[in-house]
Amino acid sequence: MRTTPLLVVVSTGLAACGSFGAQEVHHEYVDQGIACLRGRPTALGQAYDENAPLKVEYWLDTCLSSSCTHDRAVSCAVTRDGSGIVIRTSATWTERGSTCTADCGHAQATCDLDGLPAGHYTVALGGRTLPLDIPSVADAPLCLESP
Repeated sequence: MRTTPLLVVVSTGLAACGSFGAQEVHHEYVDQGIACLRGRPTALGQAYDENAPLKVEYWLDTCLSSSCTHDRAVSCAVTRDGSGIVIRTSATWTERGSTCTADCGHAQATCDLDGLPAGHYTVALGGRTLPLDIPSVADAPLCLESP
């Protein structure tokens, strides 16, 4: 199931002479973005060892202005159900202002998964999946991107 971002535009008031004041735009993303599963770094890449904890790094590929982005909340959670590993993510923020700085902050979070026994797993984020074998070594972290 594909989740689309929810955008809510709220006028923050009327200025004199009938012109509109600054607008507020609320952004909400659920199970969207990029999540990478990190194991133990090695000279060959990432090792996904038996019974070793794993870390999920989550972020949205977007630029957030420090002067106009407010009320930022970003989270991730990862759970195991048999041979399935489900990553759940959420990112929300509100944009206010008309003159924003060009600095680029990011919506990002990390979450942890306890070590897994040897086996074949399917990792899921927002309808996208990828296989994970424990133990294994990959040349880069295993990443999912859900639009």
